[in-house]
Amino acid sequence: KGTNGAIIGATVYIEELKTGCVADENGFYSIQMPTGKYKLKYSFIGMKPVDLEIELHQDKVQNIYLKESDLKLDAVVVSSSSTEQKVANVERLNVETLKKLPAFLSEVDVVRSILTLPGVSNSGEGSSGFNVRGGNIDQNLILLDGAPVYSTSHTFGLFSIYNPDLLDHVELYKGGIPPEYGGKISSVLDVHQKNEIADTFSGTGGLGLLSSRLALEIPLVKDKSSLILAGRRSYTDLFFKLSKEDSIKDNITYFYDLNAKLNYKFSDKDQIFISTYFGRDDFMIKKEFGFNYGNKTASFNWNHIFSDRFYSDLTATYSNYDYETGLDTGPEAFQVTSKIINYNLKGDFNYFLSDKHQIKFGANSYFHQYKPGTIVPGPENNGLVASSLDDEYALEPAIYVSDQYKPTKRLSILYGLRYSMFLKLGPEEVNVYEPGVPRTPETIIGVNKFASGDISSMFSGFEPRISLNYDLSESSSLKLSYDRMMQYWQLVTNTTGAVPVDTWKYSGANVEPLVGDQISLGYFRKFNNNLEFSAETYYKYMQNVLDYKNGAQLQMNEYLDADLLSGIGRSYGLELMLKKVRGKFTGWISYTLSKSERKVDSPFPEERINGGEWYNSNTDKPHDLNIVLMYEINPKWSISTNFSYATGVPLTLPDGQYFWEGNPILNYSGRNQYRLPDYHRLDLSVTYDPPQKEGRRWKGSWTFGLFNVYNRRNAYSIYFKQRDGSTERDAIKMSIVGSIVPSVTYNFNF
Repeated sequence: KGTNGAIIGATVYIEELKTGCVADENGFYSIQMPTGKYKLKYSFIGMKPVDLEIELHQDKVQNIYLKESDLKLDAVVVSSSSTEQKVANVERLNVETLKKLPAFLSEVDVVRSILTLPGVSNSGEGSSGFNVRGGNIDQNLILLDGAPVYSTSHTFGLFSIYNPDLLDHVELYKGGIPPEYGGKISSVLDVHQKNEIADTFSGTGGLGLLSSRLALEIPLVKDKSSLILAGRRSYTDLFFKLSKEDSIKDNITYFYDLNAKLNYKFSDKDQIFISTYFGRDDFMIKKEFGFNYGNKTASFNWNHIFSDRFYSDLTATYSNYDYETGLDTGPEAFQVTSKIINYNLKGDFNYFLSDKHQIKFGANSYFHQYKPGTIVPGPENNGLVASSLDDEYALEPAIYVSDQYKPTKRLSILYGLRYSMFLKLGPEEVNVYEPGVPRTPETIIGVNKFASGDISSMFSGFEPRISLNYDLSESSSLKLSYDRMMQYWQLVTNTTGAVPVDTWKYSGANVEPLVGDQISLGYFRKFNNNLEFSAETYYKYMQNVLDYKNGAQLQMNEYLDADLLSGIGRSYGLELMLKKVRGKFTGWISYTLSKSERKVDSPFPEERINGGEWYNSNTDKPHDLNIVLMYEINPKWSISTNFSYATGVPLTLPDGQYFWEGNPILNYSGRNQYRLPDYHRLDLSVTYDPPQKEGRRWKGSWTFGLFNVYNRRNAYSIYFKQRDGSTERDAIKMSIVGSIVPSVTYNFNF
């Protein structure tokens, strides 16, 4: 490839032993063989295979470099982490194939791509993040080169924060989550940027109607070090200024991303990666009301090989997510800010005990700092007083151990144990409430004060994990897994879809940790080496799920724990997927039949949600269908389409109104008893990719796209507006993208 990057998933096959192994996430492999002569074959999709004969008398290190194949091979869209495991716990997205999918404004989008997989959904256009198997968006552990990310979206969820030109591979765990991951109960999205060491200066990018991007790979020291720099920006705000309408030309909405990554190989045994990301969104209406938010991350990673069986991964990360919202002008002007900061140190160790056992163990510790909110009045505001909620601090250490055990050629078992802790730290003042009555500011009977560094609350627990994969035949297999996960802070929202300014709540004296137990069973079958079918069913049970009391104030509330309720949750479903992975015509159909519910049965009747019975969670979507089709017309032209259909998400609507001192007041009874209209949308894109001219480094291609082809006005939410001069109200359906959106992007590399 002209680089020295690890090829994850490359296979090594020993002909004489009729066995082999697969390279891990660092391109590392280890296999034990008796003394003798052997023929080895190294291969990977899209690469020229390498045949090698060796005579083995002692331990040997064998580094292999694979080059891109001159032949155009069909790529598997979503592949397992091992060729030996037909039903894997991880779904790896092939980035090159993702570039062929229909994407909003003709740009590859990681989050929108995983939304086409079974079990993954969101609340519709305008909502950020994604939901996995009925879980909330805060229940997903999202990593960028090992650093946690708290908002994955730009421009109300229409773009993701991931620059497609920097992606190396993307892994999604929905179940069977390995013990090295923790802190969230629903899924893991592990995004890795390129770890290649470039030999030559090169670049990739794209020029689009509303956004452009550029990434440069710069060699520093031959075969040892290189640097990647990238930037991306939308410029919808520039088009607003061209409008003749004052209500539009003064609006601002744009985002930008900046990335940098340094790769340095000190020796065959030591390599470091330093990665940084900075991204921001800015939105303002008429230069008056607006908000902005963004992520900052940095990670340092050191890979060290101790021996041919033992190596380590040491990682240090920094993450900072902040948001700001307010009204800039007038007597009611104000500004509210909030911030989440954390630091993490992590050590992972891999030991290849034998061909049957791969041992992994390690530890990590997060230090959290949360600034819940500061409100500052504007210069003309006479009624608002500046105030600030106290910062919160916590320490979250964990240790783990696991064994990838392969007792037979057909059976593989990954089992392990994670032990995590959460220590809430001072300075902190903890409210003590009167027992036997509902919590309210009026029932506070005391305050416990903790100095800086004191432990105000402590939680801990074991998190067992086990996953079994069994090959029924050469073309079919079964998977069974069980996970226990613990989560020590939750997102609290009272909107249909989560927004960047929602409130987080740490576990503490008045809030217990969220605990999730999930069991899943899957079946895989391959037909004629071209069609693949999978079916998986799951059941997830959750304890200590946070919800809120009717009429609760969630933002800037110093008594937030008094407005929160704790309950249980459950979600279960069936996920089906049929894929065609080879030929000019490829694609997949995914369908999810599921149910997600919550139950808050408080000892106090007035606090029970829906009378203490089960009710639909915000993420409940009984039916979710995605059809992704790609067709290669000829070597230059290809076409792809994506159709999505899903049941509308639940929402709470008023069922009447009453009057108080002559003013109409809406009356709400049941939580999430109604639904938005069903969601459906068709996208289409055409790519023109001419062959590269001989002797030229520059290569360009065009992508033409249509988002929302048949002009569907999908509802984001429904609200009620009072008629002028009347006490009656009209139901208003609000759409974020209510029309067809064309796009054109010129992509290039050199």
